Amino acid sequence: MDQVQESLREIEKADRESDSMVRDVIQSIARLFKDEDSTETAAENILDRPISEAKNYIERADSPDYGALLKAEKNHKDRKTMKSWLENRTNG
Repeated sequence: MDQVQESLREIEKADRESDSMVRDVIQSIARLFKDEDSTETAAENILDRPISEAKNYIERADSPDYGALLKAEKNHKDRKTMKSWLENRTNG
């Protein structure tokens, strides 16, 4: 039983480290892309992913620009589910 608990602690630690790394990458990208065109390009890079993966990246960001993401989605893939999810967060 102790071995199982230790394994669970290791998994939780790895998950926290992974979350931290994702936030660091997103923040680095945001610093690189400060003007509007670059922000939209960064948003498109995130939104190029499948919906579930894109949502995961966005949810882990410290302060995502839902308006820019929604604009990029409308101009890029224009997926109904993704637009609805972003609109709920923009208006929320």
